[in-house]
Amino acid sequence: ISILFKLTVAQNYSGPESVEYDYAQQRYLISNTGSHQIIALKNGVKTVFATLTGSGPHGIEIVGDTLYCCNGTKITALLLSNGSVVYSKTMGSGFLNGITHDPFGNLYVTDFSAKKIYRLNSTTRNFNVFVANTTNTPNGIWYDAYDGIPPRLVMCNWGSNESIKKVSLQDSSISILTTTSLSNCDGICKGKGGKFYVSSW
Repeated sequence: ISILFKLTVAQNYSGPESVEYDYAQQRYLISNTGSHQIIALKNGVKTVFATLTGSGPHGIEIVGDTLYCCNGTKITALLLSNGSVVYSKTMGSGFLNGITHDPFGNLYVTDFSAKKIYRLNSTTRNFNVFVANTTNTPNGIWYDAYDGIPPRLVMCNWGSNESIKKVSLQDSSISILTTTSLSNCDGICKGKGGKFYVSSW
């Protein structure tokens, strides 16, 4: 029975890409690039939270009562309460992929194809190119702040033997945090004990 259940559950996903946990409603939100949907998973039950037009969604990020989605060349903001679109913001980007945010509501978004990082204020909707050239192909990104270390962005990259890089929030400079033997790194997050977790293809 458990095998059949797992097969049935798996049929609803189509190119799952990113996942966020919605603490307020105690559910997972999973972006699906194949169906252009975001699936809500709660207590083992899956429902469609939202269906988007265009490419993606890829990276997703919760800020307050809103879910922000990397939606091809734009960021689409959805209300967590009902999945309705608050706004979509086009920034002249190529392929938006990874996304994170700081405590002030600024979103930092990687542009996989143009090798840039954009900063978008989630309230004013103003944006700028935060990093004009990441050199490597940027993918997952994480806002990192803890005692004794200035806040920074930590980023993983697509390619062979890719290093994990840090980005200064003071001057946008990039440097190597650590080297790895991993290839095609996709997502990055931080867990207990200050350890980073990276997904690799």
